[in-house]
Amino acid sequence: MKSGKLVKDKTNQEIFFYQNKKYKYDDIYRLVREMEYYKTGKDCDWNIIRIHDIKDNKNCYALCFQESKSPTDWLYDFDFFPRPIKAYKGWKNHLIYHSGFYIEYQSARDVIHNHLKPLLEDLAIEQNCKIKDLKLYIMGFSLGGSIAPIVCEDCFERYGIKPVLIAFEGANPCESLHTRNYLMKCINTEESIAFVYSNDFVPRCAPIFGKKLKDIIYYLDDHKCKFPFYFIKKIISFIKDTPHYHTTVNEGIQLYMK
Repeated sequence: MKSGKLVKDKTNQEIFFYQNKKYKYDDIYRLVREMEYYKTGKDCDWNIIRIHDIKDNKNCYALCFQESKSPTDWLYDFDFFPRPIKAYKGWKNHLIYHSGFYIEYQSARDVIHNHLKPLLEDLAIEQNCKIKDLKLYIMGFSLGGSIAPIVCEDCFERYGIKPVLIAFEGANPCESLHTRNYLMKCINTEESIAFVYSNDFVPRCAPIFGKKLKDIIYYLDDHKCKFPFYFIKKIISFIKDTPHYHTTVNEGIQLYMK
């Protein structure tokens, strides 16, 4: 599968400093998986870290979301029937999300923003700018990478910031083309990227309704073969190899990304 037009030429570049270490995409994957998280609401695991963006040479924050770690997480993973939900008072966008991803995030939303908002306000004072002019990263792996795009839209509406989305092996949270297209307008498309192994079935969920953020997906391909063997190998790989590909994104980035 071909990578999206906005990311096809990206390299495994240095993105930010965190605790005096430079982080490239493969390093960010390990960071997101290994950091400590706060648990809030319906088992939503999140954390906020202060980083230094290399491109802009400025401090900023990253809001991170954890993978599935509990039976409750798995319950929401499989609640993928589309549902239009009024996200907040005055919400005008009529977006339709994967129910489980939205419900889990919504259960922790107020607590998360009670922590994030004062951090952004202080940073805006520090940098002598408005909050909407700050950079904000939204990052996650698997379940966290599935929740992250929903959070981007929420942060855009709340703060006016177009966040940088960095997602690894996330499923498709958007359940309509309108939702997908509007969400793309809410993120920093120049710097956002979603890593997907073509042989991992998880990013193809929800299998019927889900709409891909196709322009920012960078596919990590492990093999190529001609029709019809491609489809046969793909189905076999979905069944047999998904656990391997789903958890080795850093290796795929090192191997397949320029």
